[in-house]
Amino acid sequence: GVNFDPDLREHRGVLVREVLADSPAERYGLRVGDVILRIDDKRLRQPADLIDTVGDSAPGATLELQVERGATIENISVTIGRQPKGFSTRQRLDD
Repeated sequence: GVNFDPDLREHRGVLVREVLADSPAERYGLRVGDVILRIDDKRLRQPADLIDTVGDSAPGATLELQVERGATIENISVTIGRQPKGFSTRQRLDD
């Protein structure tokens, strides 16, 4: 559960503007204000890049996120889980 800012003007990544309590994003340590720069070797420019990459990954796959947090760059390994039935990342993004 993460909500992204669709208008990060510098197009340097995807700004995290909300992390839902008790979500995988919270458990992996993502924070409001983080900027996700890359997933594995793919540079992110907009939220759809992140959503598509995660959505195309099989449950159990491990992805490496490169995250800018303040003045530091951190790498966070995440394991993709199963989405709840009826869950749509596109619908959440468009809200």
